[in-house]
Amino acid sequence: MTHRRIVTLIGVMLLIQVGCNKFIKVFEDDNDSPFSYDYKFYQPFHKIANELYRLSDTSRRHSVFSIGKTFEKRKLYAFKIDNTADKDDRKTIVIDCGAHAREWIAPSTCMYLLKKLTDNSKKDKRIGKLRKRYDFVIIPVLNPDGYVHTWKGNATRLWRKNRSFTKDQMKIFLKTKNPLCIGVDVNRNFDKAWGGPGAPVNNPCFEMFAGAHAFSEKESQALAKYLNSTRDDVISYVSLHNFGQVWTTPWGFTKKEPAVYDELKRVASLATKSMKKMFGVNYTVGTSHDEIYPNSGSSTDWAYSKLSIKYPYLIEMRPKTASNQSFLLPDAVMYRNAQEILEGIKTMALNFKH
Repeated sequence: MTHRRIVTLIGVMLLIQVGCNKFIKVFEDDNDSPFSYDYKFYQPFHKIANELYRLSDTSRRHSVFSIGKTFEKRKLYAFKIDNTADKDDRKTIVIDCGAHAREWIAPSTCMYLLKKLTDNSKKDKRIGKLRKRYDFVIIPVLNPDGYVHTWKGNATRLWRKNRSFTKDQMKIFLKTKNPLCIGVDVNRNFDKAWGGPGAPVNNPCFEMFAGAHAFSEKESQALAKYLNSTRDDVISYVSLHNFGQVWTTPWGFTKKEPAVYDELKRVASLATKSMKKMFGVNYTVGTSHDEIYPNSGSSTDWAYSKLSIKYPYLIEMRPKTASNQSFLLPDAVMYRNAQEILEGIKTMALNFKH
């Protein structure tokens, strides 16, 4: 058989494999493979997308959909685990990752959660309980433009924002030649205390630039639209970040605690205690204002205040303290972190009050 005929045969087999879902770009280059996703290592965006489709083919209750498109026209992929046909009293847990591009540990953790939650084995009885109680929607990369940018090389690896720009931003960039003048911090762009503490609006060259106005960004618009469309079904919204090892509640823009802080803290404390018992990792619990720093326009503050989602959390994962490696954690640390977060999410969800 000639080389050309072998390549053609492989192509047909790939089309059959992927065609029952949607045909997607499975090759980034001639040497790439759609079957090469390794959960123990960081993965680029195209492999994440391919793996989502592969996982969706493992069950009729798994599905991939897009909540919107980015400034650079990439899809904002979401994955739904629809666990039962009975929808009368079922609630949904929504988890997003990768709002900040350089936090590679977050998309990797979301993908690990997906892998374990879609596993049809019955080895983990607590996951079995979760699947009976809840549906899950996981958005593994909320900022794909920024994430792809961080994979271009060392010069862009620590990029935080998305890659959008206005005419005014482009003028400033052309004048200053400062690449930081491009982009918006997606997690400062929501319409709750937008432009408040920790969310500058007058200088687009700041890493936490909050945008021209609330919901100026396609990523924040898409997430808000999706959450709003499912607000009656969502019991919890969780946003994963790094670093600090803190499990936080609203509010970010003020020291004031939310009205249901005691309940939010109770559940978060149970989750972090289970993580410590299982893995020896130490997390603290509190408001994001106190445990991280003052921050405004966040997705969790918005989801709690505007949609009344009962259990909103922002989790800052490993490492505990700042260093020049905080966003450059080894693959082995990433994988251990994902295992820890799965333990926390399981305990969290099994202790919700309906």
